[in-house]
Amino acid sequence: PDDTDAEFGDAVSASIVQHLFGAVPNDVRIIEREQLSDIMREHSLQGSGESKAKLASADYLVQGTILEAKVDTIEKKGRKTMRVVTEKVTELNPEHASWSELSSSKRDKTPEPPKTIEVARKEDVTVEVTLHRKVGIFSVSYRVIDTDTAKVTFADSARSVAKHEDTSSEGMELGEFKLPFQLSNLPSDTEILTTLADEVSAQIGKQLAEVLADPETTYAQNAERFEREANYPAAAQQYAYAIVLSDRKDK
Repeated sequence: PDDTDAEFGDAVSASIVQHLFGAVPNDVRIIEREQLSDIMREHSLQGSGESKAKLASADYLVQGTILEAKVDTIEKKGRKTMRVVTEKVTELNPEHASWSELSSSKRDKTPEPPKTIEVARKEDVTVEVTLHRKVGIFSVSYRVIDTDTAKVTFADSARSVAKHEDTSSEGMELGEFKLPFQLSNLPSDTEILTTLADEVSAQIGKQLAEVLADPETTYAQNAERFEREANYPAAAQQYAYAIVLSDRKDK
């Protein structure tokens, strides 16, 4: 959506970068698109030599689109009936009346109950109750593009949903019964979407780390292919990449 792409797009991108740095630090070198444009512009001013152009090259481009970033709010109004104590009154104790009717000899042997007791009066009360529900949805589609061939080498999507519920009710006073006004306590839309964006970023980062991990294997396979094609300079370059990466990773 137009009102969320810029804010959450940058957040998702930054989180994925952090995840890749932590998960595959020796396998990828990340160049943000803005930085890549600046580097290429600087090289174009200095000259277009092959060695300089290589500095600005990238093997893959990761593109993504936020498909959904929304929070649906639902309210359901209803009523709740409760039986509550509204007052306490003092009444004659039936047990004391029964005790008084006993003979004097029996009364002497039986402890005297209290003359009065406190009795709770109960009534049914009905209050208005509102159920508040928020459902947050955040989904992203993304793909990995080979910059040499412009072909999509990997594509997937990630989605996360969160549901939050709480109730609010009106206040009431009836005799001794007091029910305070209760407000619902739900996270804001921004808080919900931020949490979902983090979850989706983690999903994408984990998947990309698996896709981009162990590039030395890919370099070795490319080298073998170039060797079969008698393209020995390209094969030597790919073997060099594979050897250096393997060495750095103690393989």
